[in-house]
Amino acid sequence: MSQGSINYASNYVPIPTPVPTPSPTLFPTPPSSGKVVAMWFQDISGPTLAANAATLKAHGVTHVLWTLGTWREGETPNYEYWQSGFAQGITALHNQGIKAIALIMNTWPGAPADVNVDNSAYNTARINSAVSIVQQYGFDGFADVLEQWSGSEANFISYNNQLNIAMHNIGKEFFFVNMCWEGMGWSISNVYGNIVADYVVPEFYGDPDCTLEWFTPFFHTLMVSSKSPIVVGTTVQALPDGCRYTLAEEFAWIEDELNSYPNERSKYAGISVFGGTHQGQPNPFFMSATDWAMLDAYLATW
Repeated sequence: MSQGSINYASNYVPIPTPVPTPSPTLFPTPPSSGKVVAMWFQDISGPTLAANAATLKAHGVTHVLWTLGTWREGETPNYEYWQSGFAQGITALHNQGIKAIALIMNTWPGAPADVNVDNSAYNTARINSAVSIVQQYGFDGFADVLEQWSGSEANFISYNNQLNIAMHNIGKEFFFVNMCWEGMGWSISNVYGNIVADYVVPEFYGDPDCTLEWFTPFFHTLMVSSKSPIVVGTTVQALPDGCRYTLAEEFAWIEDELNSYPNERSKYAGISVFGGTHQGQPNPFFMSATDWAMLDAYLATW
C-alpha cells in the first residue's frame, strides 16, 4: 500500500504523505527566451572551463566565446594555451548544452602592423585557418575580433562576410565582435550595416567616457543600421579596458534604449559579458557573487 492512501484495516487511520524537504535553489532556471547569453573569456584553459561549465549552465549561459590566441605572421593562430586542453573544455561545455565559439583576435604580440584586410591572400589564409580550427577541435563556431586592422572599410566588410559564408558552409556559427564607439576610425553605420553574421557583438566599453550619454547615440546608430541580430557586449572588467559601471547599470542602459524605441527590440538577440583577463586570478571568471546576481536578475526579466 502506498503512502498517502487510506488504510482500510480495523483502525481506519489515514497515513499522511511525507512532504520532502526542498533542495536549496542556488541558481535561477536558465532563460527560455531563445536569446544568447554569452561569456567571453581570455587567458583561460580547457581544464578551467571544464571545471566551471556547470556553473555557467546554471546561470543561463548559452555560448562561451573562448579566446584561443592572436593572429600571427602567416595568418595562423598564435595559441595562448596548449591545444591539448581544447577538447576537454569543449566536451564539458557541450555536456551542459553550451556552445563553444573559438575566438582569435588582433595580431600577435610585437606585430609590426595591424591586420591588413586589403591583402586578399592574407584574408584567405585567415579564413582557412578559422575553418581548420573549428573542424579540427569541434567548436560550434568562430569569432574574429579584429580591433586593430588597416585597409578599406569595403575590404573589412568583405572579409567578414566571406568568413560568415565559410562558417555556414560547414554548419557553424559566425560572431562578428568589435568595438562600437567614437574614435575607431571607421563608420558604425557602414560596417555594422553591411556585415552579415549570425550575431554581431558590439563592445560598449573600453573608453573612460563610458556613460549613458556616451552609450546612447552609438547604440541607437547600431540598432538602426545593423543587418544582423545584436548581442550587446557588456563587461565586468574595470577601466582602462572595461567600464566603471556595474553590469546592472549596463543592462539598464540597454533597456532604456529598447523602451525608447520598441521596434528595435526585434534585433536584440542577447548579451555578452566580457570577463577580462583571468590568468593568475583565483576567480577565473572575474565574476563576483554580486555580478552573478545582477546577471540572474536581468535574465529573469526576459
